[in-house]
Parts: sequence; structure tokens; C-alpha cells
Amino acid sequence: MKKSLVFAFFAFFLSLILTACNSNSNENNASSTTKTNTATVKVLPISMSDEGDSFLVKDSLGENKIPKNPSKVVILDLGILDTFDALKLNDKVAGVPAKNLPKYLQQFKNKPSVGGVQQVDFEAINALKPDLIIISGRQSKFYDKLKEIAPTLFVGLDN
Repeated sequence: MKKSLVFAFFAFFLSLILTACNSNSNENNASSTTKTNTATVKVLPISMSDEGDSFLVKDSLGENKIPKNPSKVVILDLGILDTFDALKLNDKVAGVPAKNLPKYLQQFKNKPSVGGVQQVDFEAINALKPDLIIISGRQSKFYDKLKEIAPTLFVGLDN
């Protein structure tokens, strides 16, 4: 039950990040007034606030500015990869832990490999130049190094 609730949250959270801001917004003439709405979302150990063209996301490992519509996402967590598949966001996936892909995620077998869920290939990730890297508990020890490559979102649970 707890696991399905966590995945439901992540599905919501990722869909919010990836679809919250459509780049084809309607713009009125130059005399129109611009309003800025700010909202902060706090669920589990993650908080997020709108920063215009990005979200400021604070998770239990740190803080990152994450683009609102990342086009190249490296995903190191199989549950999140499954969520991307369920949300039909496969075209946003730039790299996967190909060494550990289960049968139900074989549609990602032709995506570039970034190692495994426990053995991350930093050079491969860096070569992809991702907009976002998503990790879970198994990769948390690599957070600082991954954050040097691209904004890194930790979606694991604090224990």
C-alpha cells in the first residue's frame, strides 16, 4: 500500500514537472499586466516552488532548479522509468540503467545505457547532456557528483 502511494505521488509530481508549463502560452498585447502566481507544494520529503521557467525543488539531499519541460531525462530508478512509460513520456527519456532493465521495461532497451541502478556510468551520463537526472535511494551516494552534471532529483524515501 505504501509503495503504491509513493508511486502515485511520483507520477503526479513528475507529470506536474513535465507538463506544468506549456511553452505555447497565449500572450496578450504589450499593454497587458503580467501576474505571477507562486505556489509551494510540500509532499513527503520534497518541496517545490515555481521559479518562472523552472521549479526550485528541495528534496532531502539538496536543492535544484529543474526546468519545467525537460526534454532529456536520465532515469536511474526503475519505478520512475515505469511511471514515465505509463505517462507516455518515453520520448523524454535520454538514458536508462540498461544493465538492470526487467522484461516489462524492454521498450527502453535501445536507449543509451548509463550503467546500472547501483553502478552509475558518469561519463555516459555526462555525454548525454541531460536536462534532468532522477535518482532513488540506491544512487543517493552519487548525488553530489550527478548534480555537477545536471539538476538531480532524489525521489527516494528517507529512512
